[in-house]
Amino acid sequence: MPIGSDKELECDLLPLGLAASLDGKWTARVNGELAEIVEVDHVNNRAKIRPRDPPGRYQSTGSLTITCFFTTPDGNTTLFVFNRTMRTDGKQHLASALQSLCIDCVSRLRICLCVRMILD
Repeated sequence: MPIGSDKELECDLLPLGLAASLDGKWTARVNGELAEIVEVDHVNNRAKIRPRDPPGRYQSTGSLTITCFFTTPDGNTTLFVFNRTMRTDGKQHLASALQSLCIDCVSRLRICLCVRMILD
């Protein structure tokens, strides 16, 4: 993720939106040297990761690990759990940063586990 970016990330499955049709709930946990620069917003059964305000932008170089949990609506049964590492160094292009967060697939189910960038 480039320094100065204000982009949000969101736990999701590929194809995008698949999780919504599965009637589940996302939660996320953030760990690592830069964990304090982000906040996780859990709303409408989604988990969005964004730069903490202020300043609302990624301003430190380093990395953090995002752990995404997809559970049944009551939260009692975990269906998927995966980790992604996000680096803020200003050297990665947006496409390669996004690609590095969306690589593992459960081939038997043809579902990819992904932390996607929210582009709106």
